[in-house]
Amino acid sequence: MTGHENVIRGIVFGPVVQAGSISGGVHLNLPAPAPVALAGLPPDEGFIGRAEHVATLREVLGPRSATSVCAIAGLAGVGKTALTVHAAKLAMADGWFPGGVLFVDLQGYDTARVVNAHIALGSFLRALGVPGEHIPSEPAERALLYRSVLATRAATDGPMLVIADNAADLDQVLPLRPGEPGHRMLVTSRHTLPIPAARRLELDAPPMPEALAMLAGALTASHPADTRITTEPGDAAALAELCGKLPLALGILAHLLADQPARPLAEVVDLLRDAHDRIGELAYGDSIAVRAAFDASYQRLSPEQARAFRFLALNPGPHVGTGAASALLDRSSDRARRLLEELRRAHLLQPAIGDGTYRFHDLLRLYAEDHCRAEDTGAADALERLLAHYADVAADADSHLVVLAQEEGRAPRFTSRQDALTWFDAERPNLVAAVDRAGATGHHAHAVTTTLHMYWFFQLRKHWADWLTTHEVALAAARATGDDVMAATMLNRLGNIHQELARPEESIPFYEEALSLFEAAADARGQAQALINLGVVFTKLGRPAVALDHHDRALRRYRQLGDRIGESLALASAGAVYRALGRLDDALRHYLRSADLCRELGYRNGEAKSFSNLGNLYTDTGRLDEGLAAYRKAVDIYRDLGDEAGTGLVLTNLGITYDQHGDIEQARSCYAEAEAAYEAVASEESLEWVRSLIARLPPPGKKARRLFKRR
Repeated sequence: MTGHENVIRGIVFGPVVQAGSISGGVHLNLPAPAPVALAGLPPDEGFIGRAEHVATLREVLGPRSATSVCAIAGLAGVGKTALTVHAAKLAMADGWFPGGVLFVDLQGYDTARVVNAHIALGSFLRALGVPGEHIPSEPAERALLYRSVLATRAATDGPMLVIADNAADLDQVLPLRPGEPGHRMLVTSRHTLPIPAARRLELDAPPMPEALAMLAGALTASHPADTRITTEPGDAAALAELCGKLPLALGILAHLLADQPARPLAEVVDLLRDAHDRIGELAYGDSIAVRAAFDASYQRLSPEQARAFRFLALNPGPHVGTGAASALLDRSSDRARRLLEELRRAHLLQPAIGDGTYRFHDLLRLYAEDHCRAEDTGAADALERLLAHYADVAADADSHLVVLAQEEGRAPRFTSRQDALTWFDAERPNLVAAVDRAGATGHHAHAVTTTLHMYWFFQLRKHWADWLTTHEVALAAARATGDDVMAATMLNRLGNIHQELARPEESIPFYEEALSLFEAAADARGQAQALINLGVVFTKLGRPAVALDHHDRALRRYRQLGDRIGESLALASAGAVYRALGRLDDALRHYLRSADLCRELGYRNGEAKSFSNLGNLYTDTGRLDEGLAAYRKAVDIYRDLGDEAGTGLVLTNLGITYDQHGDIEQARSCYAEAEAAYEAVASEESLEWVRSLIARLPPPGKKARRLFKRR
C-alpha cells in the first residue's frame, strides 16, 4: 500500500499490514482465509405432499416477499423440518439465495443438548468464515458482528437464508434474525412463537392420501418391490389412522414393515389396535420413537399445564370447550381458557370446531391418558366433575327446547332456543360419549340425567344411532340402580325410537314392559304415556279397536291427573284412530279439541301436530282451502321451533295435495323444500319417500292427477 492508502470501511479478519513499497522485495506471508460453510442443509429425503404449505413458504422466500421471517409450528413429529428443508432446497435451486444458507438445530426440547442463541451465533460466525479468535465472547457484541457480516455478504454475494430449526422459545431465535431485509429466515418450533412481523404457518397431520403416499414412499425406499400399501389399501389406511397420520409415526411404521416384508398389513393393524401401549409399539430400537418426541414437549410444561394436559384426556368426546375444561380442571373459566391456549401454543392441543374448542391428536390423547393413569390420583374426581357438567348444561339447554310457551324455568345460561340448539349441535358427540362413559364407569345418575335432557333435541334432529345408544345405556343405568320408574321411562322412549325408525312391531315389547313397570309403581302419568304409544302402534298395524281402547284408557288417566297436555295428546291420537275407521266427524272433533288445548297451553309442538292432522282430514274430505291453511299453519310453527322433520312431513303432505289437484309447480316447490328439511336431519327413509314423489312428477308444463297416501 502507498503511504496514503488506509482501510476505512468494511470488516477485515486477520492482520492488516501496511508497507511503504513492495518493489524492494518485501514479502508477506498472510494466514489463509477461514473457510466458509454455507450449504449445510440436511438431506431432503423423498419429501411428499404439503403442496399448499410449500407454496406458502415459496411465497415468503421469494425475492419480492415483504416478509423476511416465517415461523413454522406444529406438534412433535408432524414434519416441520422436512417441509422447511424441502422449501429451502427449492429456493436454493431457483437461485434466490446466492449468499448461501445457514442451518442450526437448536435442540430446543432436549434439555441436555439445547443450543442457546449465543452458541448458535458462534457457529454461524464460524460458518461465515470468521476465525474463532475474532468471535466476541459478549452476547451483544457477537450478535452485532453477526448482523454486520450478513450485511456485508448481502452487498457482496447476495441474500442468505437462515434456518433456526427446533426452537423452543424466543430467546433462542431473536438474536439470530438478520438485520438486512434482503435475507430470509425460517424458524420451526413445537410452540407458536410470537416473532415480531413474522408470517405464521401452522402444520397439522396430512390428509389421508398424503399420509398413505408418505408411508408408501418410506417403505419402497427400503424395499422398492414392496407393494403392500397399494395392494392392501384398506389395511394401509387403518395403519395410517392408528398412527394418527403423523409423519414421524408413519416413518417408524415403514421401518417396522420393512423388517418383515412378508407380513400381511392386517396383522400389523391388529397388533397396533389391540396393543396396550400403542405409542410404545411406534418405536424403532432406541433411535426413533414417538414417545421420546412427545416426552420432550411434555417435560417443558409447568406442573399446572402438565396436570391440565393429563386431565383433558379424561374427556371422552372428540373436543373440549372452556366450560368442560373448567369442570375437569376445577379452575375458573378464565384460567381454564388460558391453560387451553397455552397447550395449543405448545401444539399439545389443536383447534377444533368453532371458537374456543380444542382437540387432541390421536396419539397425544393416548400419551396423555398413559400419564394420567400413572400420575393422577384425582382423575376419578375430575371425571365426576366433567360428567356432572355435561348433565347440568344439557338440563339448562333442554329447558329452552321444551315446547311450552311459558318462560318460567328457562335457564339463564342460554339466551334463546336457538342458542340452546346451537350448543346441543356442537356438543352432541361429547354428550353421547359422556353418557357412554358414565354408564361404563358406574356414574348411573349422570347417564340417565344427560339422556333425559337430550329428548327434545333428538326429536328435532333425528340422530337415530345416538338417540338409540344413549337410551340403551340409560336403561341399563336405571336398572342397575333399581329405579323402575326411570327404567320404564327409558323403555317408553326406546319404543318411540323404534316407531320413528318404522319398526312398530319391535316397539311393542318396550311399551308393554314400560306399562307393567308403571302399573307396579302406581305411576298414572307413565301408564297413560305407554297406553298412548301402544295405541299409536296398533293404529299403524291395522287394529283400530284395540288402539281406541288404549287411547280411551290414557285419556281417562290424564283427565284424572288434570294433565291437560297429556289430554291433548290422547285426543289427537284418538282422532287418528277415528280417521282410520272412517268416522271423520269424530276425528274432526278430537283434532279440534286437541288444537284448542295446545293453543291455550302454549304447547306449540302439539299445536303444529294438530294442524297437520287437520290438514290431512280436511283435504281427505274435500275441504281444500281449509286443508291448505291448516298445513301452512303447521309448517310455520314447525319452522319456528326448528323442527326440520316435522316441517318436511307437512310440506310433503302439502305437496301431495297440490299434486292431486293439478298444481304441479306448487307441488314441486313443496317437495323441494321438504327434501331440504329431510336432508338437514339425514332422514333417509323420508328422503327416499319425497324423492320418489319428485321423480313421478310430470315435466314442467304438463298436468296430471294421481292419488298418493299421506303420512
